[in-house]
Amino acid sequence: MARIPDYEKMREELALYEADNLGRSDLSNILLFGTSGYREMEDEDVISIYVDVFGAKQIPKIEMGETNGKR
Repeated sequence: MARIPDYEKMREELALYEADNLGRSDLSNILLFGTSGYREMEDEDVISIYVDVFGAKQIPKIEMGETNGKR
């Protein structure tokens, strides 16, 4: 069975990674100016950032037929 990238899991892992590495000034900027976040980002951008942060071998996969949270 074919496996495809799990974009929702990548979005969650990137958000947690960012949260763990936020500084006080970053948090202040987010509260002041907001952000659209990973939820609004295109899948292609999410996978590109994910690979930059975690590496291509770490991309989470799901079996075809399972939901991947596609809008």
